[in-house]
Amino acid sequence: FKGENYEFSSSDEEKWDRTMIANSICDIIMEGVTGQVTEVVEHILHFVTAIGMHYTFPNEWGISRDSELYIQMNQAIDNGFYDIEQYDEIDQEEEHLRVLLQEYAYWIIYTIWDLRVPYGPKNAEWSIMTKSELIDKLPNSYKLHKKYVTKVFNAPTKTRLESFIN
Repeated sequence: FKGENYEFSSSDEEKWDRTMIANSICDIIMEGVTGQVTEVVEHILHFVTAIGMHYTFPNEWGISRDSELYIQMNQAIDNGFYDIEQYDEIDQEEEHLRVLLQEYAYWIIYTIWDLRVPYGPKNAEWSIMTKSELIDKLPNSYKLHKKYVTKVFNAPTKTRLESFIN
C-alpha cells in the first residue's frame, strides 16, 4: 500500500480492478504505521473472519443478520462494550453490516488472545481490554470463539508479533 492519496497508473488500476473481480477483498495491510502489530493482526483477522469463517461457518460466523456473531455483536452494543457510532457514515447497508461484524469478530479474537494491553490500541470503539474481562462480560462471545476459532487457528507467538515491528 502506497498511502491514502496514492494514484494508480492506468496499468496498475486495471490490475487492481482484475484483482478485485477475481478475489474477495475486505481490507488492506499497511506498512510502517504506528501500531504495526495491531495493523497486521487486525487486517489478517478481517480476511480470516469476513471471508474464511463467513463461508465455512455461515450460521455462526456469517456476515449476516442471521448469524450467531450478529446476535453476540448486538449484545456487546446493547451493553455498551462496542460503540459503533463511528461507522454510521457508511451509507450502504450491506457494507455497513460487513464492517460492523468484521470489526466485532476482530475485537473478540484479539481480546481473547490478550493482545490489546501490550499492543493497543488503548482507546477504541471496543471497551474490553482483556480475555478475563471478555469472559466475564460477554461469555457467549467467548464460547463462540472457543467452539470455532480455536479449532481453525491459534494466536501468533510473541516472536512472530515482534517480527512485524522490525
